[in-house]
Amino acid sequence: MAECSNPTVKKQIPYTGQGFDYLLREGVSPAPIVRRRRFAWGFAVIASLAIATAGSCLAELAINPCQPITHRVVVQPIRANKADGTAATFMGNLASQTYIKRQVNRIWSQVGVTVEWRPLFEFTDDFSYDGSPTDYSVVQRPSSDLDAVLTGAGAPLTDTTGLVVNAFFVGICPGANLSQSGARGLARVDQSGMCISLASSLMDTELGRDAAASIIAHEIGHNLGLLHYLTNSFDPLFPPNLMSSFMALANPPGRLIAAQKTILFDIALHPYGGAGFALLQPYTPTPTYAAWAALLGVTGGPGDDDDGDGLPNAFEFLHGSCPLTPGIFPASTPDESGLAWQFLKQPQAVGAGYTYLIETSTDLSVWKTAGSPGSGSTVLTDLTGSISIRLNYSAGPAAFLRVAAHIAPEN
Repeated sequence: MAECSNPTVKKQIPYTGQGFDYLLREGVSPAPIVRRRRFAWGFAVIASLAIATAGSCLAELAINPCQPITHRVVVQPIRANKADGTAATFMGNLASQTYIKRQVNRIWSQVGVTVEWRPLFEFTDDFSYDGSPTDYSVVQRPSSDLDAVLTGAGAPLTDTTGLVVNAFFVGICPGANLSQSGARGLARVDQSGMCISLASSLMDTELGRDAAASIIAHEIGHNLGLLHYLTNSFDPLFPPNLMSSFMALANPPGRLIAAQKTILFDIALHPYGGAGFALLQPYTPTPTYAAWAALLGVTGGPGDDDDGDGLPNAFEFLHGSCPLTPGIFPASTPDESGLAWQFLKQPQAVGAGYTYLIETSTDLSVWKTAGSPGSGSTVLTDLTGSISIRLNYSAGPAAFLRVAAHIAPEN
């Protein structure tokens, strides 16, 4: 149940997802690492990212508020194993996988994109795993190995429709060596295909899992058409974001900026032909709470509050707000008669039987249905896609409003 009071005091749920400062590791250039490689069908651009394990201060993965979901990206994870049974690190155990996938979804929800994961596919190929037979314990594995991993004879049959991101998890990422611990990634820009290597120790802590989510989300960004973002850790106008070329483990950035969203959804702005644009598929709203929760990575029930912002999951389902990023109670609009709120109704939630219960009170003891006689409130509109309620000044010196989403049993 979310509440706010008026006309003298309005209680809002504070947004806690902002206000974090990021520092790149001292002495490391933030310049992007971009290389051209020749591919069978023409030129492609690849970009690399490293997350270092150095760092002393801890910081939560900070992102901007999520936007209504309009598009989806489908990811096919593929793990390379060695013939001796050694397996590349994927995302840890089931709980760790759930957490990392959820964080990836939180990051991309900033631009209205949800990430759908296909089941993990595994294959055995020593070269794909670590570049064998060459030893890359110290020497850097060539970046050109990315193409060989993605399309080589040892690779499994990957999706070639141009609608799925093929994400290979390997032991040593092309462009890196075994001694470079942490998380490494190398990806094509503006088309499907990436390699990622993750230190198994990252799965032991929330910070490490955040770093894994950040690098996975970063490489997805490259596939979708985003280049590295030039950052300056000492300039507040250009702080590091998700597409920075280097990240410190202690501060894995997750924010996306408006200019990056503009590039994603305008094929004319894509840097290398726009194949990455096709990876952004229209999102079709899910018809039930269970399907919505599964798609977005919500683990709690309708009455729970996964992001801890005071807005229950059922309210976020019906209103269309993000259940994974702390938000605020919808803002009021004043007029000469009182303060009005608008609550949105998502068609899939309405179709699943969800509706609002909106009540008002003058003493926080006796509650009346909004719009009913003596409630001190007026139902301004009750439309298919929204309902607007006004708390009238005439209700008295103090008035309160609370909102809940009715939960209907699913068939």
